Amino acid sequence: MNSVEELRDYIVADTIKQIESMSREELVQILVIITTTPLEQMDANELLAFRKEYVGRWLPKEHERDRHKQN
Repeated sequence: MNSVEELRDYIVADTIKQIESMSREELVQILVIITTTPLEQMDANELLAFRKEYVGRWLPKEHERDRHKQN
């Protein structure tokens, strides 16, 4: 990533992909966190920490999501 903006765009795009398979309740939880956090004011390290700490709690791991889609 060349800039904080590119990193932010990547994180948003990746998160959108991951939440497509979430339940409505899980989606609402994520959206509340994302919309109440001042992401525009964060630097790259803060964005990565935010994603790891908060968003990662509700997003399924890649292998779990893939396994769920196969069933």
